[in-house]
Amino acid sequence: MKTVAKLKLIEFLDGMYFSTIITNLFAVSEGVPLYHAVIAQSVFTGTVFLSEIPTGVIADKFGRKTSMALGYFTSAIGLMALVISPTTIGLYVMNIIRAIGLSMVSGANEALLYEASKDEGLDYKKQSSIVLSNGIAGLFVAGIVSGIVYQVFSSVSFVSLILATVALQLVITAISLTLHDGSKDQSKQKSIVKQELKAFEMVANTLSLMRKNQTIFALTIAGLMTVCNEYFLYGTVAIHFENLGNVSSFWAGGAISFGLFVNFILQRYVYKLEDYLTFEKAFALIKLGSITGYLLLALATQNTLVIIIAIATMGVFNIERPIVSDYANQELQSSVRATVLSGMSLASRFAKMTLTIILGIIVAGGSLRPGFLAQGLFMAVGLAISYWLLVRCGCVRRFKNVTTEQQPVM
Repeated sequence: MKTVAKLKLIEFLDGMYFSTIITNLFAVSEGVPLYHAVIAQSVFTGTVFLSEIPTGVIADKFGRKTSMALGYFTSAIGLMALVISPTTIGLYVMNIIRAIGLSMVSGANEALLYEASKDEGLDYKKQSSIVLSNGIAGLFVAGIVSGIVYQVFSSVSFVSLILATVALQLVITAISLTLHDGSKDQSKQKSIVKQELKAFEMVANTLSLMRKNQTIFALTIAGLMTVCNEYFLYGTVAIHFENLGNVSSFWAGGAISFGLFVNFILQRYVYKLEDYLTFEKAFALIKLGSITGYLLLALATQNTLVIIIAIATMGVFNIERPIVSDYANQELQSSVRATVLSGMSLASRFAKMTLTIILGIIVAGGSLRPGFLAQGLFMAVGLAISYWLLVRCGCVRRFKNVTTEQQPVM
């Protein structure tokens, strides 16, 4: 099996992260306060961000496959920390260790895929898309399997599902060590650290461009103020179902799987909105879907309705990205396009991290409803401000009506 094929297999197996579905549910069942389960997600995000450069040094010094293998092995250790110590401290330790492991993999796997695709005469963009789809497919399978196992064996299955994830991470570690690490001449390989530093440079450039250009300012603020905070819902939906009572345990994982399926379908066809709506209206319509979903989750009490709402809400998460990308392609010069999109992405990560801490404090009372309400209201206010900014800066064109006289902005 060649390197690209192995990377596709690795991504699928890594997507089958059963513990993603039940980790917080397990921790809460062991007495960890709900707000700590939520805030720990923010610690995970922050640790990933802070670890990008240091782990990039490891990848550059010891090679991509070594960095990947260490990353997956570290992730397995993190999960074992929670099994050994299912406490609040154990939960935070797990998230920190897992985040470091993810940082070791991030960048290294992309560089390996790029170099392997070139060596094997394959199109990198196509292979990258397939790898990403494999990860989503793996998580879909993990959700279904976790839901069925939890339905049959109840809470006694939590540790078994986590250990199954540990086993998969160890299998991936072994596969990673068999990868061909590109050219033996390390000097010809792209530096992971330089890539990470370039990402930070892009953010700095975005901030500079924001001061000079209203369009870039509006797009960045829109991404910042309308984050759907998907991992908050992924990490708490099972707990919410448990609190409702009389919800089939299958839906703890099944809702995420079906939400991912809906999201996959909508991502493929959302571009059709470009035929009928201007950019700001298409953006607002999609964000209204997430806002409505969160607000309904805060209010709905009928079990079947809550399940449907959860699936629908996850189904519309981030589906605006292709539209934002298309608009950037039309409205921004190629010299700043990647910079702006990267800046928007990192701004969203910071917003998610900060917002998750706030939501953790809000749900300290033990109910997730105030958290869902706060997330929905934050997005509603953010969308109102973003819409005003988008209209004010002139981001109101139809995608197919941009004439040749309309030049992309600097």
